[in-house]
Order: sequence, then structure tokens, then C-alpha cells
Amino acid sequence: MSTSTTSETHTFTTDATPTLIARNRAGAITVAAGTDGQIGLRVTKKARNGILGFGGAHDLERIQIHTAREGDTITVEVEYPAEVSEGITVELAFIVPTHTALDLRLAAGNLGIREVTGQVRAVAHAGNLAADDVTFADGSTLTVTAGNAEIHGALAADASLDIIVTAGQANVELPARTAATLEASVDVGRLHLSGFSIPVRANSCASGPVAPFSPARAAAPWAFTSMSAS
Repeated sequence: MSTSTTSETHTFTTDATPTLIARNRAGAITVAAGTDGQIGLRVTKKARNGILGFGGAHDLERIQIHTAREGDTITVEVEYPAEVSEGITVELAFIVPTHTALDLRLAAGNLGIREVTGQVRAVAHAGNLAADDVTFADGSTLTVTAGNAEIHGALAADASLDIIVTAGQANVELPARTAATLEASVDVGRLHLSGFSIPVRANSCASGPVAPFSPARAAAPWAFTSMSAS
């Protein structure tokens, strides 16, 4: 099996706190902090050529990258023609200002965010979602339909963060001095907490600890280290 690859780059000039909207069907979306005042994008299209008749290089030409700008909101969407062959993926790799609001949706593949501060709304339907050194602003939501969520970051002042995993596992780590209220539950699976002690309520189909999380009760970094739900 061989792989055909093409790539292209885009650069958008922005103000201090832009919003990035990205939509992709298959492949990957990655976002990392870089230079203030601009958003950089590298698009990599891949076609696997094999004995099962998967896509070839000609299919890559039919995949369109649509970009738009309205004020300080940048939108990037990948358009796959209805007749495009299997084995086609597109990777969107963004470099953004540290303070950027994100609205990301990926149907199949992996989604990663690193060293960004802002409201994050991210959905990975089939695949994994990872956030490393991300500071989440109020209203942030991370959703994984089938896959795992690996979250290492912090909450901005007065911020909320919702993490929903339908089938898979969520691992969450926040700093020891995070002052927050934690509400966690699983329908099927297990829930493991470390770094502080809180009461756990349980019944036949779910278990969920609900308690205030204060610096005095967090002598070490706490980790919502194992949650499985389906």
C-alpha cells in the first residue's frame, strides 16, 4: 500500500483574541499556541492506494478547503465530494495566538489542543480528544461520542468545563489549587478520583460524586483519572 500526499498553507491576520471555527470529516485537527496576531494553517491531504481500491492522488484534487473571515472569526471547513473514494483523510494543523476561542468538530480521527487559553467547544465523534496545558474559559465543552478524552489543563476564573464521553474513558487533571465544584457520573463503568476525598453517591446504574473542591482539600494535584461510560 502506498500513500499520496499533498499540502497547502494559509495565514490569517487577527486581533489579540480571535475565534477559530474548524470542521473536518476524516483525519485530524490540531491546534497549538504560536505567534500573536495571526493564525497559521497547514493542510495535509492523504490518499491510501491499495489492493482494495482506496483513493488515489486524483481524489485529493477534489477535496476543497473553504476559508472565511467575519470580523475576527476565522472559519475553515473541509468539503469532501460525495463520490470521493475511501482512504482519504485531511489533517488541519493550526498555530494560533495563545488567547483564542475554539469551535472544533471532527467526525472521525484525533483532535488535539495545546497551550491555548479561551473558551473551547470541541467535538470528536469517533476518535480521541487531547488537551495539554489548556486554560479553559467559561462555557467550555468537550464531547467524545466514541473514544477517549485526555485533559491536562486549568480553569480560568469563574469558568465551567463540561466533559461528555458516551463510550470510552475520560482522564482529567487540574492544578492542586483549583477552587471548583466537581460533578461526575458514569452510567456503565467506573469512576476513580485521586488527590482529595469526597463522598460518593451510588445506585444500581450510576455513581456520581458531587462536592466542593477547595484548595484546602487538595494537597496534591487531583486527577479524574478513570471514567468509562457508554
